[in-house]
Amino acid sequence: EEYGQISQDESLENYSKIELKEFRRADKLPPIKRKAEEETVGGGGLGPLANLNIKRMKSDFDDDIAAPDQDDGQADVKQPLSEKEVERNFKWQIAHCVRSCLDTYYPATEKYVQGNKALSKDDYSSLARQYINQFKKEIKTEYIARNGSIQGIALTPEWTVKVIASVTEALKNR
Repeated sequence: EEYGQISQDESLENYSKIELKEFRRADKLPPIKRKAEEETVGGGGLGPLANLNIKRMKSDFDDDIAAPDQDDGQADVKQPLSEKEVERNFKWQIAHCVRSCLDTYYPATEKYVQGNKALSKDDYSSLARQYINQFKKEIKTEYIARNGSIQGIALTPEWTVKVIASVTEALKNR
């Protein structure tokens, strides 16, 4: 199906970001498709979380191609995230990982695994807060020691495995 000047199958590599913004603004591009890509994290010894799939949304196009709020004819420059935004995003990544582990021990979720020691709502909330703060502090301290600031901090696959293993082990020994 044609979308104005650019067909859905045509390569977009030949167009500048400004041209792509103009095409999108004029509804001449197909809508941005987002698809979930799963990354399997884990390994032996993690019990029910051995092959935890973490879904991440990926876009067919860069996020900075989206139409700007104002048309000043200038290409939008991605502003670096503030330290507060970087830290909030990082905390969300850790929270998602920790909650994925805790969900297997919380009967109110679809991920609950029969045979696991069931957590109460209060235990779930308390443990989530405890582990999120613990790992945020631990990873942040290590990252700042290596890089000098928190710009670019993210929950790496290596740290994801460590978080999963620590939380799972602590819940088994509870």
